[in-house]
Amino acid sequence: MNRLLLTIHGWEEWDMDADMNVKASRGWFDAEEYARQVAGG
Repeated sequence: MNRLLLTIHGWEEWDMDADMNVKASRGWFDAEEYARQVAGG
């Protein structure tokens, strides 16, 4: 099994309910940097 170590910067935003359970999650990251690293660059 080949494994890649990627370093991706971004952030994630959660909507929580009254019991502190995650209701929704949204994330943002640099898609071009992710693709470059996956391609081995």
